[in-house]
Amino acid sequence: MFTIPDRFREIQRFQDILKAITRNGLGYVLEKVGWKKVHFATKRTIKPVAVRKTLEDVGGAAIKLGQLLSVRIDLLPSVYTLELQRLQDSVKPVSLRDVEGVFVSAFGKGSKKIFSSFQTKPVASASIGQVHIARVKRGKKVAVKVMRPEIKDVVETDIDIVLHFAELLEKSFHPKLFHPLLIAKEFEEYTKRELDYVNEARCIELFRKENKNSLLTIPKVYWEFTNERVLTTEFVEGKKLLDWKKRASVSDKKRVAKLLVNTVFEQIFIQGRFHGDPHPGNILVTKKGIALLDYGITGVVDLEMKKELAQLFVYLIAGKAEAVADSLLRMHIADEQIDKEAFVKDLKAHVGKYYLLDLKHISLSKMILDCFSVARKNSIVFPKDFVVLAKTFVTTEGVCRDLYPGFNIADEARPFAKRLLKEYFNPKKTLVSLFRESKELTNFLFNIPGEANSFMKELKHKDVLLVQIHKEINELTTEVERSTTQVTQTILIASLIIGLSLLYAFNNGFVLGIPVLKYFSLFILLAISYFLIRTFMR
Repeated sequence: MFTIPDRFREIQRFQDILKAITRNGLGYVLEKVGWKKVHFATKRTIKPVAVRKTLEDVGGAAIKLGQLLSVRIDLLPSVYTLELQRLQDSVKPVSLRDVEGVFVSAFGKGSKKIFSSFQTKPVASASIGQVHIARVKRGKKVAVKVMRPEIKDVVETDIDIVLHFAELLEKSFHPKLFHPLLIAKEFEEYTKRELDYVNEARCIELFRKENKNSLLTIPKVYWEFTNERVLTTEFVEGKKLLDWKKRASVSDKKRVAKLLVNTVFEQIFIQGRFHGDPHPGNILVTKKGIALLDYGITGVVDLEMKKELAQLFVYLIAGKAEAVADSLLRMHIADEQIDKEAFVKDLKAHVGKYYLLDLKHISLSKMILDCFSVARKNSIVFPKDFVVLAKTFVTTEGVCRDLYPGFNIADEARPFAKRLLKEYFNPKKTLVSLFRESKELTNFLFNIPGEANSFMKELKHKDVLLVQIHKEINELTTEVERSTTQVTQTILIASLIIGLSLLYAFNNGFVLGIPVLKYFSLFILLAISYFLIRTFMR
């Protein structure tokens, strides 16, 4: 039996996860985090296949966690990320009744009143939602992605469990080897974003507006039939890449591989926004070219990073380890506190082998994975967008080489890198930049006297303000002291009044038949009351 946290003890989902972990021989992980076992003979190694099978058995958000981990080539060795790319996000679809319930909840009416036709059998069913084919009233064919009814509750439970595991693993594994909490927090952000289809719809729209490639199809979003739980897009006619590949000629395979690479590089180096998961399941071959589907994982490259990427590519090819290290540091990818000498030494051992090699003998994926291997060794954690970018290069090369084994992505990248370097370092642009900067410097120098005068005036004004503030603070202090004195006097007088009142009420002493003490108490009470009124009036 395992020692289960109280908040999870009654949750069946947690029990299912534990069973999946132990069934696939990963009980050692539970021992590692301090949970005891008695019945499971577990192995002391965590095999990549076992991790993938466990995630597939658990299903739900666990599939999304695996997909996220497959991207993080900076945090996990390549044997794990490559295995996790094989994750199958295919589950039994929900019933038509449940689907109709989602439509009624989202739009206030069923599918028959929204679409002119709606196929009840889904063409795809995944952990978060399933896709149906339909036609809008105008006759256009559309793809309708419908979210599973109870998926939000399941995902929230999964996130809670993943965060709990991450906290335990963080204490059990060396931070140089693994960063569980970093992954868990990223998983939470990524999964919650996926639970709102409006996010994906906006992303598709951005890509569609920026796309200038006539050979690339990006589906149109039908906003009138889209909300948080339903995403309706144009249906793209085409064949899944792996199905198309079976009957395609060698020349067609080479053509599609080249088109895919140029599409990805154009998005990265020119547009600055790219599809971050171009695996075969997200690629359709159309009559005019290709289509990219599923915009759940995307990345952004700013102008500065574009320039650095072009330089980094040149430095890697040239085998200049120190320049590679400096480039990574300039992009704020490496931690400034690292041992740079050790970092450069490790890079030389990996990057040096590419020096003077012909591009056709260079694997961009291998080069990137070597850099990430060195980074892990030196405890460098990369920013998410850069990791997604690197993973996109690796995935794209893998897809292209599967289509056409002789294909070389590094050779295709060269024109884009040269174009960027020419753009950033051409003489005309350099002179314009220099003129602009010299003009700004001249303006700055000429403005120094005026700015200094303004500064002195401002300083003088601030000095006056400080004097005023000091005066107000003194007045406030005096007021507080006066109020405190009044409160103290009031408390003392109130105590005296209570005492005299009791004396007046219960005094039975008489002198010559006159209640002297009673009248004396009354006199004192009247005197104190007069003094109190005068004090408050001041």
